[in-house]
Amino acid sequence: MLTSVISPTISATAGLPEYWNIVIVGLLILLSLMEVLAATQKWNRDINCSFNIAIIPLIFSFIEMVIFKIIQFI
Repeated sequence: MLTSVISPTISATAGLPEYWNIVIVGLLILLSLMEVLAATQKWNRDINCSFNIAIIPLIFSFIEMVIFKIIQFI
């Protein structure tokens, strides 16, 4: 029996992902919706938690993008 081993090649390049614009737009939309909904009667603890679950990873991604751009500029 012939067996062959295929070793996958994984390559990663340092830089911003292709879709970094979408991350920033999504963050802005979610922050805007959060502000609008916070001013209405429908705002409650569950909605706040849901928005935080979506917004916090996007904020971390945004901070990393800003840091990368600063390092790239220097």
